[in-house]
Amino acid sequence: MVKTKPIAEGDLSSTKHIANRVKRQEVYQRIKKGKKDVKKAKKEQRKKDAEDPEKKDKPKAVPKTLDNMREEDETILLSEDEEVMNDEDEDEFAKYFDGETPKTIITSANKPSKKVIELIKALLQLFPGSYYYERRNFDIKDIAKWAGERGFTNLVILGQGLQLGGHKKNPCELLLIHLPEGPSLHFRLTSVQLSDEIKVGGVKAG
Repeated sequence: MVKTKPIAEGDLSSTKHIANRVKRQEVYQRIKKGKKDVKKAKKEQRKKDAEDPEKKDKPKAVPKTLDNMREEDETILLSEDEEVMNDEDEDEFAKYFDGETPKTIITSANKPSKKVIELIKALLQLFPGSYYYERRNFDIKDIAKWAGERGFTNLVILGQGLQLGGHKKNPCELLLIHLPEGPSLHFRLTSVQLSDEIKVGGVKAG
């Protein structure tokens, strides 16, 4: 029986540097067999350790991972940290994640176009607890004050006009104000498409 010469760990790299094809195949088979023998030996050793009463009760080795090898960083706060828990308790948006429904007013510029009215209808279906009120000639500050005093949590105002070569009757902006004290976000709207204008999809669920 011909014994194959064991291959050192450093030799388990590549055989591309071997020009002779026969020799390259021979070395490759040796590498392959060496890996297989190592794997078999480890398996047999684990089996022996499991049957050995002295090693049976030894704690299993914990595999090294990025988490258990990471050095402790004082700047990282855990979810159960007291500071984090206090911040979550004071978060004004936390109640909405606990099931409370926000109350939103949606309005627009005076004399909204058909396109803006269609977008308003879509937003009323999208946002729970939303209501539409005509803008008339009221100032934004007056609307926000009135809505905040009546328990509304958000104010959405849609604008229309020329923008990026669009039509004057198309919606061009959306102002979102969180009541009563903000913050406020301003969005530019371009190429607005409603669900019935989308060729593939746009089917309402439920």
